[in-house]
Amino acid sequence: MSAKRELIFFLLMYLFIRQSESGKAPIESIMPEVVKMPLYRLINDPLGMALGVENVKRKVRMADFQAYKSLSA
Repeated sequence: MSAKRELIFFLLMYLFIRQSESGKAPIESIMPEVVKMPLYRLINDPLGMALGVENVKRKVRMADFQAYKSLSA
């Protein structure tokens, strides 16, 4: 029973984890819309799924490098 459960878990993870060569998971060739599934997103991007995009700053103001150059000159 335990070995069967582990085999099912292994096969499930193999189908959902992106391969390093192609950048796609094997299940993507069968179902392209899988990238929108929460399980797929949780497996491949756990931090992005947990934190979400609401914690990401949309408009970022970069540092003013001209002021830095005038201070060092």
